[in-house]
Amino acid sequence: MNADTIVAQGKNQVEAAADGELVLMHVESGRFFTLTGPGIRVWQLMSQPLALGALADRLTGEFAVERDQCLADVAALCEQLSAAELIDVSP
Repeated sequence: MNADTIVAQGKNQVEAAADGELVLMHVESGRFFTLTGPGIRVWQLMSQPLALGALADRLTGEFAVERDQCLADVAALCEQLSAAELIDVSP
């Protein structure tokens, strides 16, 4: 994934907030994924399709993080979410 990769929440999951965490469950597989801290904000921003670069730009305005590090962290999270089939990814 790179800055131009478009990501968005998938359609095959349900979510629930609990104790400062966001728990996602892929409906078809029954697998769970938990987000905490900034990961929750990433998920919220992906409610609409968004390029990873634009996502990193938004997050650097909200959190004390350098853009390059933010982009790398967001890309790594999106790789995990994609592997769990929780997001849609377009090159």
